[in-house]
Amino acid sequence: MNIMDLDEADGLTAEMVRAYLQDKGWRKSPEAQRGGFKWTNSTTNSFICLRDWKLNEAVRLIASWERRSAQSILRDLNPRMRKSQPTDAEIEAHSIWLAHDEHGNPRVGYWTIPTFSMNGTPYHFYVQGRGFLTRERVAKWSFWPCDAHGNKCRWPKVSP
Repeated sequence: MNIMDLDEADGLTAEMVRAYLQDKGWRKSPEAQRGGFKWTNSTTNSFICLRDWKLNEAVRLIASWERRSAQSILRDLNPRMRKSQPTDAEIEAHSIWLAHDEHGNPRVGYWTIPTFSMNGTPYHFYVQGRGFLTRERVAKWSFWPCDAHGNKCRWPKVSP
């Protein structure tokens, strides 16, 4: 199985894996190995050669060392709710979004351009019962795209 085909791997980057390794006590070694970085952990005397195109292998090794499933590792590496707002291009690609507000309460809404102008910003997040919320109002919220039934789907891939 290719771990990168799992929904939890959507959007995973080498930077996310590096940050995870550093948080777990791994340190970058000065010696490079075949174009990657050698990571060492003083408690286990293990190493991992991390290259962008080998994320599948890196996740598999980390899961093995931590005696956890790959999906469990991926959930830690790449949370399904991103603590940032989608870009305008991502909103254009997908309009319905799950959200957690600043208190952690779940919300479902959609990004839209209201017929009236509020603070000159193009997109506002509409939540039933709360109305149109500006980007400033939802700045501390987390988001993830969903389908019309509220099922999470892949983060929109857009070109810069």
